[in-house]
Amino acid sequence: MIIIELIFNLSLLVAVSVLSGFITTRWKRDTLLGVILQGILFAGVALLGMLNPFELTPGIIFDGRSVVISVCTLFFGPVAGLMVTLTALIYRVYLGGGGLVTGISVITASYLIGLLYYYKKRKNRTPIRTFDLYIFGLLVHIAMVVLLLAMPSGMRMIAFKTMSFTILGIYPLATLLIGKILKDQEENTALMENLAAGEREFRLLVHNMNQGMAVHEVIFNEEGTPVDYRFTYLNEKYEELTGFRKADVLGKTIVEVVPKISQKTIQKYAQVAITGKAIHFESYSREQKIYYEVEIYQSSENHFAVILSDITLRKQAQREIISKNKSLEKINEEKDKLFSIVSHDLRSPMNGILGLTGMINNEIDSFSKDHIREMAQSIHTSASSIIQLLQGLLEWSQLQRGNIIFNPQTVSLLSSVQRCINILNESAKAKNIAIICKVPGTFNVFADNQMLESVIRNLLSNAIKFTPKGGQIEISASESSLNTVVVSVKDDGIGMNATILDKLFRLSAKINRKGTEGELSSGLGLIISKEFIEKHGGKIWAESEENSGSTFYFTIKTSVNAY
Repeated sequence: MIIIELIFNLSLLVAVSVLSGFITTRWKRDTLLGVILQGILFAGVALLGMLNPFELTPGIIFDGRSVVISVCTLFFGPVAGLMVTLTALIYRVYLGGGGLVTGISVITASYLIGLLYYYKKRKNRTPIRTFDLYIFGLLVHIAMVVLLLAMPSGMRMIAFKTMSFTILGIYPLATLLIGKILKDQEENTALMENLAAGEREFRLLVHNMNQGMAVHEVIFNEEGTPVDYRFTYLNEKYEELTGFRKADVLGKTIVEVVPKISQKTIQKYAQVAITGKAIHFESYSREQKIYYEVEIYQSSENHFAVILSDITLRKQAQREIISKNKSLEKINEEKDKLFSIVSHDLRSPMNGILGLTGMINNEIDSFSKDHIREMAQSIHTSASSIIQLLQGLLEWSQLQRGNIIFNPQTVSLLSSVQRCINILNESAKAKNIAIICKVPGTFNVFADNQMLESVIRNLLSNAIKFTPKGGQIEISASESSLNTVVVSVKDDGIGMNATILDKLFRLSAKINRKGTEGELSSGLGLIISKEFIEKHGGKIWAESEENSGSTFYFTIKTSVNAY
């Protein structure tokens, strides 16, 4: 008889599984109506099984209610499980008998174990495995066997001997069978829902899309932590922008495609799929040489979509705007410097010349020859300053317009230095300044000779200007590294403090410092020298202390291979 009752109960369970699948196709199991309908269905089957049980003795019955209650709670949640549990409890209390306490305990335990597994399954966000279903059924019915102890002592051993094998051998297998059917239905339903969601995404986002798009499914470990994500879709534009090919990456995980991807990045993107909070940022691909605007949003539960827009042209335009702004700032600085030079440095000597020539014109008869000679010397000095300034302005203007031809070749450094000393020798003699040359005759440099001599003249002229009468200037050169020579111009003049030193070589800075004999200085020569040296790939700098002289340095290459 027990076999017949078990077959009957098993048939009921299979039938309820099929009917449950039908209900799921019409009313989703995550809706209240779907849950209630599943609860009614399983409650009816539990009641039907209890109406046709295996009766060990009057008041002690065995049926499939433990399987029905536990499986319903596991797959359909606490509400549906509670409906079945209450139905079974009410009917079992109605039946009464010696097995009442055990019956109530088994019903309650089946519900609680089902509830525990239900929440565990939700936390892990993964479908329950087939093996886990068997363990689940075994736990429910181990609890049932233990609860047989609550039976009257006279029936306890009979129940153990008669039902233990059936409870621990057959009932877990029945749980596995029904659970597997419901599990497959659950997975098939999820698959159909995913396919429908994917179709909607495709219709809404992909048609006529000018951006790259890929859809990913987040993969969780057993603890429910996102550890990877899988490519489920990508369009042609995405292939074009990233270099990924659909045939190579579709169905694969990001770890398989990009093994070096960090878990931090995976977690960041997975949070979009979990929380629904979209993110937006810009990125650059060195391989594709493309700037991207990236938008990542939740496309469906545990899925996220990546939208890529090519913003390379926009970035190039932004860089051009920044470059143009810098050029305009530089032009404004140059304009301000030019106005400053014209208004101050050029006007001062011109005013001096006008004043002196006016005096000569009006009062020449009253001047002695020595006085006239002195005035002529002042006029000569002012005119020389104007010529020097105009020459600097002309060089600077040509340099800014790109009219100076850069023609480097191998030249003798000593020969260039000697020519510059010869040109400035008279100015040095006028202040009784000695210029000592310590440049080795063996040094050849690869340079534009006109630019090189312009730099040397500017540095020597500055040294003469800021060195008092009877002083000394030393120009020397030494090898600093492979294919590089350092040239230095050292004086024992008035030197500079840190503020003036910081302003050197800067077009926007105003110095306007006069020499030891009142010589004018615009600072333009040093700016021109800096641009000439940098055009050669070298550096120029100065070291100085107030009242302790100054030393100016610049580097120059010794061969064409050094560039």
